[in-house]
Order: sequence, then structure tokens, then C-alpha cells
Amino acid sequence: MKLKISPGFALITALMILFDQNGACWQFLLAAALHEAAHVAALKRAGADILSFELNAAGGVTRIAAVPAVSYAREAAAVLAGPAANLAAAIFCALLARHVSDGVAQRWLFMFSGVNAMMGAFNLLPAGSLDGGRAILLLASLRGRADAGTAAMTLSTLLLSLILLPAGIYSLVHTGWNFSLLAVGLFLLVSGLADGWGILKCS
Repeated sequence: MKLKISPGFALITALMILFDQNGACWQFLLAAALHEAAHVAALKRAGADILSFELNAAGGVTRIAAVPAVSYAREAAAVLAGPAANLAAAIFCALLARHVSDGVAQRWLFMFSGVNAMMGAFNLLPAGSLDGGRAILLLASLRGRADAGTAAMTLSTLLLSLILLPAGIYSLVHTGWNFSLLAVGLFLLVSGLADGWGILKCS
């Protein structure tokens, strides 16, 4: 399996480290590593031949060989394995923190629990470039309704971007530096418009 790191991922990581004030960046990267490792492990368990894994500005992309084929159901399970791992880690760390007496360790565990909870919940949103959207498309394909699944995923992506964009602008103005929500909103908007254009061209 080949590992690729895009310039976009390197740039975003560098910016996160530069503006990180409380160590949350390293917790985010650890949670992201757990998320992607769960995807890869689930695909391996499903019998997929993994060709490459790429880290880019949108997250991680795992490319698998066409043969042996992986069923829609198993691929959907692999897609949902990432958020499931984050949510499981969030619960485990929150419970463990209650039994830790050291204040520094307790704060770290609670913060890591929060990071995992946010990452898991965010990736379950029904947007095309997120795990939730991909799972919807795969399950729709399983029922023989791939076109309807694609249309629903594209619409939900655009709706989410219209919610996140004003929230991101407010966050940027209010904090003076936090552009993360705005960046996500713009990314989802571009992704949704691209998917919508693809549907129009094929119709």
C-alpha cells in the first residue's frame, strides 16, 4: 500500500500547528489517524485489496482494487467504521477521565473525548464528501437506486454548506482567527456544486 501526502494536507497541518494554542491540533491529528485506521482495517477485513492511501485537504482517501470486488454493504460498513471508532474513543476517554485523579491527564482525556465526538458526529453528516453521504450513496446503490442516492446526497451537501457558511462567517468575525467552519462550508459548497453539475451533464 502506497502512502501519499498532498501539499494541501501539509499546508493545513502547518496552519493548525501554527495557530494551535492549547495542544488540540495534536489531538485532532491523533483522532484523524484513528478514524482512517478504522477505515483501512474494515476494508482489509472485507477482503479489499488496498492500492494506496492519500492524505489531502479533505481528509483521507483510500483506493482499492476493482478485484476482488467488495459488496456495497461491506463498503458501507467500512465507511461507517471511521466515525464509529471516533465515537467509541470519545465514550472510552470520557469514562476513563472520571477515574483519573491527575488534573492534567483528566483535562487531556476530556479534550480528546470531545475532539473524537466532534469528528465522529461531523463525518456522519449526510454530505457527499463525508462518510455519512458516502454511506447513503452505497446503501442506495445496494437497493438499486444509485441515481436517487446521488441526488439526495448532492442536495443535502448543498443544504449543509448553506448552514455552515453563515456560521463560519460569524465564527471568523467573532474570534478573529477561527476560519475552520467557513473553510468546511466552502468545501462542501464546491463539492455539492460539482456533484450537481455532474448530475446535470449525465441527465
